[in-house]
Amino acid sequence: FATNRVIYGTTGLFDAFVVKLSNDLSTLYKTAILASSSDDIALALAIDNSGNVFVGGFTDNSSDFATNRVIYGTDGGGDAFVVKLSNDLNTLYKTAILASSSFDYAYALAIDNSGNVFVGGYTYNSSDFATNRVIYGTTGGMTDVFVVKLSNDLNTLYKTAILASSSFDYAYALAIDNSGNVFVGGFTDNSSDFATN
Repeated sequence: FATNRVIYGTTGLFDAFVVKLSNDLSTLYKTAILASSSDDIALALAIDNSGNVFVGGFTDNSSDFATNRVIYGTDGGGDAFVVKLSNDLNTLYKTAILASSSFDYAYALAIDNSGNVFVGGYTYNSSDFATNRVIYGTTGGMTDVFVVKLSNDLNTLYKTAILASSSFDYAYALAIDNSGNVFVGGFTDNSSDFATN
């Protein structure tokens, strides 16, 4: 796939990738493969003020996905991930696994002015997903939205917000305003008891 590849992890079935191209698209500088021995999908990208590249997505095997892993939560089914790479894609600094005993997907990334990394997605088990949880709404549905705040080096998980209803809830978008407030977008199958206020 592509050219000038560097592989982080153990290749298997589907592998996640990040490709760096020149602005005119005439040059492919680097291809980073983020892999495990199972399925891995990149679903979100963000770049901080220093040019570091953050990749979010899903891995079906966090035990051999990418490299330099830290796990937050209970490793179970497929897990959400965030990977921090250098701008040239030649260095993988850290892989954060955001996990529950079921399936978890990261679909959105945003970085605030201080470099903190926010990850949005959904989990099939909010009761043991990640750590340091606060819950808004009624859990117990099939999926709940999560928003996780991580340090820029991914070595610290500051907080996990669960946005829940008694049915299905999904998050696909994140944005941060100039004051640092975090906005989350997605959909719920039960707006009558989703989140609060």
